[in-house]
Amino acid sequence: MLHSIRYTVTFSTTGKTLTENITFRPGFGILTGANESGKSLVVEMIRWCLFGSAALRGKIGDYKKASARLEIVLKGKPYVIERTASHATLFRGPDQIAVGTTPVNQKVVELFGFGLEVFDASCVALQGEIEALGTMKPAERKRLVDSVIGVGVIEELAKSAGDEANALKRRARDLSQNLRAPEPPPKPDDYRLLSEIDADLADLAKARTRLDHLRGVTTETRSPPTPPHETVSTPVPELQALASSQDGMNARLRAAEMELTALPKPSPYSDSELAKIAGQSDGFQQWQNKQRLLASAPDPGAGVQKVKQAMAFQDAEHLRHRIAALRSKGVHICPSCAHQWPVETASIEAIAADLALVNDVEKPEGVPTERKALLALLRAAQAWEDIQPQLTSLADVHPCERPALDFAEIENHRLRNGYAIRRSELNQEIKSLDMALAGLPDYVAQLRERQRFEDRLALYRDQQTAFDIWQRAFKAAQAEIATLIEPVKGYDKLATLRSAVVLYDTLRIRFELDLQRYTEGMAEVSDSLKEAEDWERARQALTNLRGMVKQHLLPSLNKVASQYLAQMTGGERQIIYADECFAITVDGQALNTLSGSGKAVACLALRLGLGQVLTQGIFPVFIGDEIDASMDQNRTANTAAMFEALKSRLGQILLVTHKRPEADYMIELGGI
Repeated sequence: MLHSIRYTVTFSTTGKTLTENITFRPGFGILTGANESGKSLVVEMIRWCLFGSAALRGKIGDYKKASARLEIVLKGKPYVIERTASHATLFRGPDQIAVGTTPVNQKVVELFGFGLEVFDASCVALQGEIEALGTMKPAERKRLVDSVIGVGVIEELAKSAGDEANALKRRARDLSQNLRAPEPPPKPDDYRLLSEIDADLADLAKARTRLDHLRGVTTETRSPPTPPHETVSTPVPELQALASSQDGMNARLRAAEMELTALPKPSPYSDSELAKIAGQSDGFQQWQNKQRLLASAPDPGAGVQKVKQAMAFQDAEHLRHRIAALRSKGVHICPSCAHQWPVETASIEAIAADLALVNDVEKPEGVPTERKALLALLRAAQAWEDIQPQLTSLADVHPCERPALDFAEIENHRLRNGYAIRRSELNQEIKSLDMALAGLPDYVAQLRERQRFEDRLALYRDQQTAFDIWQRAFKAAQAEIATLIEPVKGYDKLATLRSAVVLYDTLRIRFELDLQRYTEGMAEVSDSLKEAEDWERARQALTNLRGMVKQHLLPSLNKVASQYLAQMTGGERQIIYADECFAITVDGQALNTLSGSGKAVACLALRLGLGQVLTQGIFPVFIGDEIDASMDQNRTANTAAMFEALKSRLGQILLVTHKRPEADYMIELGGI
């Protein structure tokens, strides 16, 4: 049953908002109000809360904002469904049992046992859709009813059982067609166990391998080795001593030649010539020093004393001008004796004392008059006086040409001349060693040749020993071959028998496996046929069950719907009949040939009948939205009376209408 609904909806196009909080009561209730007050929206929100966006008249995007909370009682238990445009939550009492739009939608269908299509056909009649059940094709009505009562499931189970039986029969047929009884392979005449044959073959294989090896040994022929030829008879120790002495002389010769080559070449200058050039270098060096000294402090043309005299004269002139300037400042006159004296007498007397020291200095000729030039000339005169002692020591030095060699080159040539004695010694030693080595043979070559001979001699002795061993082995192999030829002749026959035994054992194992598979396959064919019979019996039982369900349902539906039809029409219409294919007639007349009002009451009777027979045991509620719009006053009153009587069997009836018939309670909405 419906307990309450609370919702808020804002429309995207107009911005209009509808908000309601409605509590429902058991019995027959009327929902009324002005046009566009939201009466049909109440029904839409109930359906939306239960079944989600599929129950909306438009799309969820048509609402700028939408939220709702529905409380219901289902099978004696309270449930709350809360929805927004993007979320949903389902509670059973205080417990949250589903969260999310899809999980809540699935859970509601699970709790009700049917979905929106069945709900709209039996529990609600929407505005303008009262005749929807009548406009359905019979096959659609049949499918709708079958889905609620489970007949569709029974049909699917019966079909599934039939399909399973047929599949098992086909499997049994396919298996039996592919099964063939295997035949045992023929057994070899001299059959023995493979382990016994392998043991005998192993012994023969060893003998055969030994025989092949011996034959290989005897196919090789060898010649006795040839002794080496002796060309050097001197023993190795004596040759080593002679070669060592000869190597020592060669080493000394090479060392002397290398040292001689490394010595510098003799100088083209004699020692006396080098001494003369050294003297020239000393004179040239002194002339260079004198030139650098004159360049560092050239003669200024005036001595230090003359420059200082000119500076003293300038100082005296400066003091005289200062005294004159002080005298020009005026005099003091004694009032008693009229004596006069300068105002700056003290300063004049101090300056006059300094002037007395330089007053007699005369002005020299040929010097600058500017103070700065005099200071520069004084520094140059002092520098010239400072180098006079060095110039005195170089007074006898005169200009000269640069010598052919500098000091470093002179020393290098003297050093080259200093190796003359060592060069002579080395030449003498080289000459002596060349003479000593000229008459000697090549002891090193003789030593190598003697060593090669002794190596070849040792090899010859080893080869002779190996040849003797081979010769003895060759004779022994020939004797052993004679003893092995006969035994190995039976190897090929035994190997052929082994191949036949291996083939037989392989075919026998395959035969046993094929026989096992054949036996198992025949057992599976038998089991499949037996299981197919079981499925066939199940299909027949389900078919019988479906007929029994339909046999009970249709009479009940026809009886209940006919009773409602007679009440709503005041007895004008009596019988609604739906056959097995759900083709509907009213008093023998096809449903779709009735007038608008006649079709409306017939469809309403069918809806109520379906609800009574199918769904109202789960959810005993019926909601009608403007279902009396096409009815006259008399038929409207009869319909209301029918609902009044029906409330004893339905827990709750809610009628949306403008006509305000008598009811247990009324909910009036205000237009916004």
